[in-house]
Amino acid sequence: MKKIVEVILMFLSLFFVYQTNAQEESPVQWSFEISEEPNVMGMYEITFTANIAEKWHMYSQHLPSPDDGPLPTVFSFNYQDAFDIVGNVAEQTKPHAVFDDVFEVNVNYFDGKAVFKQLVTLNDKDNGATVEGTVSYMVCNDNTCLPPVDVPFALTIKP
Repeated sequence: MKKIVEVILMFLSLFFVYQTNAQEESPVQWSFEISEEPNVMGMYEITFTANIAEKWHMYSQHLPSPDDGPLPTVFSFNYQDAFDIVGNVAEQTKPHAVFDDVFEVNVNYFDGKAVFKQLVTLNDKDNGATVEGTVSYMVCNDNTCLPPVDVPFALTIKP
């Protein structure tokens, strides 16, 4: 019995080390920007840019088989009274649409660089706001997939 417990603990420790290393060495580097001035409609534009390392790909928000295969990229916002999110996050970069032999489903993915946009309005034009949230994503290459990663963001709108 003691031997079984030791083996289980060894596998658990390897799993946690793998997850920590995978997240530290993520092949995706994110940058977040918000426009300094509102557009003619009074909206600010957030730009989310994912720079994806060579030989890796990150999945789109929109997957043809959402219940099967890889996890999509998801943008979550911590809603506040100070601002409103207008519409949905739009993919500015066109994803590749292919059949994935590993997952055995059609997928949409990005490689190299992916750009996303989101419109936001201030509810009080005299005061600013901080738009906070998280982008969750999954990446794979020809040999492996890494566990999903959550990246927080916080952007300040100054009126």
